[in-house]
Amino acid sequence: MKQNRRIRGVVLTLKGWDKLQTSITQAELTENAQNGFTLEELSSRMALSLHTISRIQGRLEPVDKSSLQSAFAAFGLELCNHDYTRPSPPDDLEVRHACPEYDWTEAPDVSVFCGRSLELVQLRQWVLEERCRLVALLGIGGIGKSTLAVNLGLQVQAEFEVVVWRSLQNAPPVEENLTSILQFLLWALRLDIVIPESFDGKLSKLMECLQSNRCLLILDNVETILSSGGQAGQCRPGYEGYGQLLKRVGEVPHQSCVLLTSREKPKEITLLEGERTGVKSLPLKGLNPTEGQELFLQKEEFTGMKLEQGALIFEDICDLLECQFQRLSVVEEEVMYWLAINREPVSFAELAEDMVTSASKRLVPSAIKSLLQRSLIEKNDEYFFLQPVVMEYTAQRLVEQVFQELVGEKSVHLHLFQTHALIKATAKNYIRETQKQLIVQPLLEKLLLEIGSQQKLVVLLQDVLSQQKHQAPILAGYVGGNVLNLLKHLQVNLQEYDFSNLTIRQADLQRINSAGVNFQNTAFDKSLFATSLKSIFSLALSPDGKLLATGDLDGQMLWDVETGECIKTLKVDRLYEGMNIRGVTGLTAAQRSALLALGAVEGMG
Repeated sequence: MKQNRRIRGVVLTLKGWDKLQTSITQAELTENAQNGFTLEELSSRMALSLHTISRIQGRLEPVDKSSLQSAFAAFGLELCNHDYTRPSPPDDLEVRHACPEYDWTEAPDVSVFCGRSLELVQLRQWVLEERCRLVALLGIGGIGKSTLAVNLGLQVQAEFEVVVWRSLQNAPPVEENLTSILQFLLWALRLDIVIPESFDGKLSKLMECLQSNRCLLILDNVETILSSGGQAGQCRPGYEGYGQLLKRVGEVPHQSCVLLTSREKPKEITLLEGERTGVKSLPLKGLNPTEGQELFLQKEEFTGMKLEQGALIFEDICDLLECQFQRLSVVEEEVMYWLAINREPVSFAELAEDMVTSASKRLVPSAIKSLLQRSLIEKNDEYFFLQPVVMEYTAQRLVEQVFQELVGEKSVHLHLFQTHALIKATAKNYIRETQKQLIVQPLLEKLLLEIGSQQKLVVLLQDVLSQQKHQAPILAGYVGGNVLNLLKHLQVNLQEYDFSNLTIRQADLQRINSAGVNFQNTAFDKSLFATSLKSIFSLALSPDGKLLATGDLDGQMLWDVETGECIKTLKVDRLYEGMNIRGVTGLTAAQRSALLALGAVEGMG
C-alpha cells in the first residue's frame, strides 16, 4: 500500500520549482524585509506540515497534487500541468546507482535534507542558466556541502548526459582518479577509446569529453589534496595535477560543469572566479535556527532521551575543526584565538593592535585572507568574526593549550599565555564577564584539579611572574596582566606582591586593594583602574538600588552598583545646571530617576 501511494504522488518539475521559488523570494523582499521565511512561516502560510514543505522543496520525495496546489496558492500562483510530474518509481538514490548515465556510487545518503532553498536557486542558476564551467561549494567541515551537492545533482541530472560523483576523502592520486572518471565517461557515452597513459593525455581526453558532451562532474572533499600550513588553497606536494585539472576546466571553454566541495578555496578558483569567467564559488553559512531544529527532528537525535547522541555529534564537529586547526600557521592560530577572545566582530587594525610582536602585526592581513579561504572566519563589511560553534571550540582549545603550557615541563615555552590576554580589561563589561566565564574560570578549574590546591597554584603563578622579570617587555607580552587577572579571580590578597619592572597589559585593577603592592617601574598598557573621583557634593541611589548617581564640580556621573562601571556622564558648566535633565536624551527611566533623586538632595549640605 505504501508503494502505491508513493507512485500516485507528484514532484515539481524544474520549471515549477523555479516558479514557486521565485515567488517566495519576491515575497521575502517585499513582505519580510528581505529576510528568508522560516519553515514555520511557510507552514502557516501554505497550511502544510513542515515535512511536506521539505519534500516539496527537495523534489526528491513525491507529495499529493493538492499539497502543491496549496503551496502555489499561498503565493498567488496557479499550479499548471507543466509545473509537476510523476517520478519514475521508485525515485531514490539506490536506483540512480544502477542508471548507466549516472555514477553516484560514492555519494553520501541525502535522505535527511533541510533548508538551503536559496543556495539551491543560486547554484541551479549558475549551473543551468549561466552554464558555469567550474563551481565551488565552500564551508567548514560538517556544514552540509556534500549533502547540498548531492541534492543539486539529483535535481539537475536530467539536464546532463552523464553525471559522475567522486570523493577525494582518501586523497587518491590525480592520475588514478582521472582514469576512474574517464572509464565511466567513455563507457556511458559509448565511446570505444583507449585511455592515454600519461597525465597530460588523460587530462586532454577528459577535456574532449567535457567539450563534446554535457557532463556534470562532482568532486567532493577537495581540501584533502590541499597542503596543510603555508599558503591556503595550495595543492600538496605530489597532488599538483589537481591544480592543473581545475585550471584547465576553468579556463578552457566547454559545455559541462565541474562542481567541487571543499573546506578551503583552491587557489585556482581564487584566480579564475569572476562575473563573466564561468567560475563561481558559494560560501555556505549555518542553517537558521528553524531549519536546524527541523534537521534535528528529522534525525531524531536531540530528544530528551538522546542527549548522549547529541554530545557525540558535537564531538564529531570538534574533530572536524581540530583537523582544520592542524593546517593553520602560527599567525593564523593567533588570529583565531584573538577572535574567540574578542567575541565581537573586529577590524584589521584592532587585531593588529592585539598582537604583541611586529612580525605578527605585519602578517595579520595575509592570515585573515587565508582564514577566509579556509572558511574558518567570516566577514561583515570591514569586520571579521567567528561563527558561534567555531568560537566556542576555539575558546576551549585556547584554554587547553594555555593549561598545557602552565603545567608542562619547565622547558616548555610559554607561547599563548604570552601572546594572548585571557581577559581584555578594555572590552565592554559584558564581554569581559563572558571572558571570565568561558576562559578564565575553566582554566583555573583545570589547573586546580591538576595541581591539587590553590596555594600550589598561586606559587606556580608567582614562579611564572618571576621568570618574566628577565624577559624584554615585548617578549613578556601579556604574561604580567594574565597572572594579575588570574590572582584577582582567585581572590588572592596581593599585599607584598612584586610586579615591579614588568609590563602589565590588559589588567583589570578595579576593586583591587593595591596597598602594599610593589608596582615600582611597572609599565601599564590598556589596563583598567579604580576610578579616582573628585570631591563629591551629593549622591543618590535609584529606587531599585542598581544605579548610583554622584555629583561633583564637573557634573553628574551614573554608576552601575554591581560592577562599579560608569555608564553615563553629564558635564555641566556650573553645579546646579545639571539638575534640569528634561532636555537630556538617551536615559532610561531608572537612570532618569537616579539623576532626579540626585537633584533632590543637591546642595543640601
